Amino acid sequence: MTQPAATGSLRDNSDRICRFRPVTGGGFRAAIEVTRRCRLHCPHCFVPPQPLDLSLTSIRWLAAELKREGCRKVILTGGEPLLCADLEEMVRAVTEAGIGVDLNSSLAGLAAGRAGTLAEAGLKEASVSFYGDREFHDAFVRRQGCYDAARSACFALRAFGVDVDVHGPLWVENLRHAAHLCELAEQIGASSLTFFKIVKSPHATGRSWQARYAEPAESAFAGLLDEMRLHTSIPIRSVGFRRSAGEACEQACSIVGIDAALRLTPCLLSRSLYRDPAVIRRGALGEALRLLREEVRRGDWQPWCGQDVP
Repeated sequence: MTQPAATGSLRDNSDRICRFRPVTGGGFRAAIEVTRRCRLHCPHCFVPPQPLDLSLTSIRWLAAELKREGCRKVILTGGEPLLCADLEEMVRAVTEAGIGVDLNSSLAGLAAGRAGTLAEAGLKEASVSFYGDREFHDAFVRRQGCYDAARSACFALRAFGVDVDVHGPLWVENLRHAAHLCELAEQIGASSLTFFKIVKSPHATGRSWQARYAEPAESAFAGLLDEMRLHTSIPIRSVGFRRSAGEACEQACSIVGIDAALRLTPCLLSRSLYRDPAVIRRGALGEALRLLREEVRRGDWQPWCGQDVP
């Protein structure tokens, strides 16, 4: 079995506006979009609807160069990474480079056998979103059976020693499901539960988005969060609802993004005000990161997550 590397993840009761936080022990994390393919049809999805995949060869040289630049954790995301037939080899390549791996997935379709092969390859963490109870979740992702499949996959990963972080995007419509998500995370034995303010898709237009995904009132969310923390054994984090003291946007600091077209961004939730993202060339990641961070310092990049972080 490939020995998993430490990811520098911090599990605590904390509230932030930015969904990323400094990596414990220093360094940074890289979110890599390994595919844009997905079986689900979540209405808030911000991934471009293109059948584009990142190759295993690219993952291998990226892992080596990311390690040299101080990367501590790689988030394999999508689309749906489980649709990559060589996902295990991607995990192994990153782990053997000495970087921890977090799989960001719906987990739908992950059977116990594949959970085992991913753990054997060195998978340390997995993050999965639940939007409510069985009926609400399946209706939201527009795929029947997804809730039960993801829940079973969480138990399978836990059986192989993989940490699971449950994500719970919240808005007015599903706030009533927050307590259910808390119970679900405890049943799974999750390492943490993270409630997110839902991020607006860049493909959304008009005022219907604001109407459908209205943010819960601060008083309603705060009371519910405090109550759950009082009676829940696992850490509960919130993102987008409450600012922590001295918080800053982490784009290009503790996080960088690499999409399926090998384009480098300060975060997969960032957009450039002046140019298209640069395509990473083999052997040139260090220089690309330096230029990217200079652009961020100049204010050339804007987070489109909608969070007001100075």
